[in-house]
Amino acid sequence: MLIQARRHEIAEESLRDFLILNDGVALDAASHILYREAFPENLNGTDFVTKLLESAPRGARVFLYGALPEVVAETAKAIETRFGLTACGYADGYDRMLDQEALVKKIEESKADILLVALGNPKQELWLSENWPRLTTSIGLGVGAWMDFFVAHKKRAPVAFRMLRSEWLFRLLSEPRRLWRRYSIDIVTFFFLVARQALSH
Repeated sequence: MLIQARRHEIAEESLRDFLILNDGVALDAASHILYREAFPENLNGTDFVTKLLESAPRGARVFLYGALPEVVAETAKAIETRFGLTACGYADGYDRMLDQEALVKKIEESKADILLVALGNPKQELWLSENWPRLTTSIGLGVGAWMDFFVAHKKRAPVAFRMLRSEWLFRLLSEPRRLWRRYSIDIVTFFFLVARQALSH
């Protein structure tokens, strides 16, 4: 996300109104380099969103936007049965004919307490930044691939990978064509920027 923001001025500007959570071993390494200590916990989206929904009051209303049509529909059913929440509406992220004004109105009329947007970054952050001021929803989250993992549409890394903080490696091996740039060029760029910041201070 940091690299995306650096490439897109609009994305960087949109993040100023977000609470950004640390996700990944690279951020811990950067924190060690810059501040001599790691984050107290890795708030990866797959675990964080699940814990947030587990702690939400029963009956809280959740609207889902993004992912494939079958994935978002299955996720809506699953959060009702697993968490006792109300899936008050959903829209998939692949409907090119979807009217954004109508979608915003639909979300607002659903009286959602929580809005989960799964468009990948920076699309989900840009969407939230543009449309959030028109919504009265309490919480809006960019959740990336969380829905895919939650309903097992995509396989999550085994526990051993997670314990070794190598979930990124499992994802790269699973989707090399999609993720090769993120875990090669982007990571080198990221640590170059971290090193430059460390040297400048």
